[in-house]
Amino acid sequence: MIKKALAVTAIVAIAVVGNLNAGETYYESSKQVVDKNPPPPPPAEPCFAAGEAQVDLFAGYVSPKEGSDSLGLGVALNYFVTEMLGIGVGALWYDPGTVVHNAYGNLILRYPFQDTCIAPYAFGGAGYHWDSDNMWTAHAGIGIEYRVTPNVGIFADGRYNWAEEDEGEFWMIGGGIRLAF
Repeated sequence: MIKKALAVTAIVAIAVVGNLNAGETYYESSKQVVDKNPPPPPPAEPCFAAGEAQVDLFAGYVSPKEGSDSLGLGVALNYFVTEMLGIGVGALWYDPGTVVHNAYGNLILRYPFQDTCIAPYAFGGAGYHWDSDNMWTAHAGIGIEYRVTPNVGIFADGRYNWAEEDEGEFWMIGGGIRLAF
């Protein structure tokens, strides 16, 4: 009798252990199949990508070298050729007594941290300034962006704008929303 009990126990133990290690699935009940090794979750969509087009809407505090400080509004379109290198065009309007229009082009270098969705960046370029005085300009600046989602970000940056004449030079500190496509 003891030999029979040991034999039955051994057969049951081997069947249970063999069943646990034998395949990819086991049966929790007669109706449900559970995968012991579920597939890994799909990779998260990167916050910053190559081939990304962006629309920026921003506001800024403008402090000209000559004249009154004022608030400005702007819009920009950017395209990132790689995850780190982009080009852009934009326009800025501000009023230090008379409305100034400034259109510009940028080269943008960013260093994205995908795990935190933060990207510091530097940019520079050239443009044209008209309405108060007409002149060519150049600018350079730095900023930081945080992506709330892979398609919506907020950013803040600062730039200095050099011009042919002193009255066209200014500092601007601003921020806004960035929509990526």
